[in-house]
Amino acid sequence: MYLLSRGSGYPVLFIHGIPTSCQLWSGVVDKLLGRFTCMAVDLPGLGRTPRSRRDEGCSISQLEELAGQIEKIRVEHGIDKWHVVGHDAGSAVAVHYAYRFQDRVLRPAMVRVASAPEPKSAHASKREH
Repeated sequence: MYLLSRGSGYPVLFIHGIPTSCQLWSGVVDKLLGRFTCMAVDLPGLGRTPRSRRDEGCSISQLEELAGQIEKIRVEHGIDKWHVVGHDAGSAVAVHYAYRFQDRVLRPAMVRVASAPEPKSAHASKREH
């Protein structure tokens, strides 16, 4: 799994959604790299990480595999604990990792795409006119 790592300080792992890559976090990383070691992965089949041998989707076994790969990154980099931030579908990965490796995550954070306002129903529009 490709890993971008910049900055110094307490480690924060960023997990992007689909169909983006670790580049999604570039603006955030630029603002935080003076205070944190910002690490961002490219999930399998996205960015610089080749597609995994598993099918696409988000099954429990795939979440287990991704959590294991993320834990391997943590161990390889000698990180005791880190913050984990997930965006969109990356939030599912972040939550699963944080649950499975609770003693390795200080604070999980989930970010979602800003949504458009709820469309008004035809019935509500008729009442307003």
